Amino acid sequence: MHFSRVRILPGANLIRFLGEIKKRGVYGSHQFLWNLFPNDPDAKRDFLFREVKEEDFPTFYLVSGRLPEEKEGIEVRSKPYQPRLAKGQRFRFDLRANPTMAQKDAHGKSLRHDVIMAAKKAAKANGKAPPLLEEELDTAKNWLLTRASKLGFELETHAFLAESYLQYLLHKDGSSKPIRFSSVDFRGVLQIIDPEAFAQALNNGVGRCKAFGCGLMLVKKFEDAD
Repeated sequence: MHFSRVRILPGANLIRFLGEIKKRGVYGSHQFLWNLFPNDPDAKRDFLFREVKEEDFPTFYLVSGRLPEEKEGIEVRSKPYQPRLAKGQRFRFDLRANPTMAQKDAHGKSLRHDVIMAAKKAAKANGKAPPLLEEELDTAKNWLLTRASKLGFELETHAFLAESYLQYLLHKDGSSKPIRFSSVDFRGVLQIIDPEAFAQALNNGVGRCKAFGCGLMLVKKFEDAD
């Protein structure tokens, strides 16, 4: 696996990229990054990405099976991604994820729903007031808390935040049906309880909508203050 930082420098590529983002949103980001990998018509998406802003440059962090290629106006810095993990290690983490849950409809068909929207609908159905923003984010936090052990870690709840709940509406090439999804940003401190499962989470991502910038967990070793 490889960990890369991709930056779009001022010039024609930046203007083109900004135009694609205006038209396609995060799907445009995915297509831009896909074009940095060697052309292979049989390849499937084999990368996770997180879009950030650094020094006013559009910047992406990627974890990928293949190496992205540097092109004119695009700076790529890559290194091998094989973190040494051990039970009990603590990391600071930053994660943008798509928190969803499975629910059955009236016909018994299992459908996936945004956990925050599901909480709002449940409150309305029970004649309760809509949840406050803090309560909505608590619902998202609980989504990650209930999945943490399967992902190989436990969260230190006193240092665990959820913020920036956003909803998206995208139009994908060749499809008349729009794609709707949401994201929440999580950050805090975790402790590894299963190194193998945690390595899989780092390589494969957390949750859904990975093609749209969700799922990549950025981690840094936690150092206690002296």
